[in-house]
Amino acid sequence: AIEKTGELTTIMTSEIPTGSTKLSRFGVEEFLASGIIVLGIEEIYGNVERVMYIRKARWAPVKPSKYIFDIVSGKGIVIREPLSEYLKRMRRG
Repeated sequence: AIEKTGELTTIMTSEIPTGSTKLSRFGVEEFLASGIIVLGIEEIYGNVERVMYIRKARWAPVKPSKYIFDIVSGKGIVIREPLSEYLKRMRRG
């Protein structure tokens, strides 16, 4: 969750219990945050891929799309491509 007040940005992490439909463990964190980025893992055509999407971005227009990403040493999270493009490429072979 991301919260910005003046010149300060606060980032809070929260885990989603396996199998849960909630966005957070306690169910209140998402109401406190200005922004929520959801990270997950999905099996796609037999490949296990990291997937992310912006669930909430208060006061900012955000296209509701999922993206494939990697975690790269020295760089952190690197977005590879939109999930829709990845799926098109995988279908073509």
